[in-house]
Amino acid sequence: MSDIGSLKSVKIKLISFGFKYGYIKSDTVFDVRFIKNPYFIERMRNSSGLDEETYQFVISQNETKIFINDIMNLIKDIVPFYKAKGVDRVKMAIGCTGGRHRSVAVVKYMGQKLRDMGVEVEIEHRDINRGIYE
Repeated sequence: MSDIGSLKSVKIKLISFGFKYGYIKSDTVFDVRFIKNPYFIERMRNSSGLDEETYQFVISQNETKIFINDIMNLIKDIVPFYKAKGVDRVKMAIGCTGGRHRSVAVVKYMGQKLRDMGVEVEIEHRDINRGIYE
């Protein structure tokens, strides 16, 4: 595993998106549709992964914890390779079905963890408002 210092010299853009709205151009794409979906819980259906109850629901699942731990370790390992190639910005996309609950919560959590490590992070939630009125 690489040291954290090499991460600080690369900006990481995390993007949440919904697969049902199409793929996204990114350096890496991860699928979190295996996480239990808050959409099917009536009180969380119209919320997003930014809302505290939905966020905690997603983040507290064991599958989510394992996924995030593994992805954070992967980031620490591969970002220095991008840097060695002269890349100073890496786009990482996290997708779920609609891009409103699971991917949003995971991106929020990962973004904060990376910021806590001193990494410059940009976050985009591409599809967070889609599907509400459709």
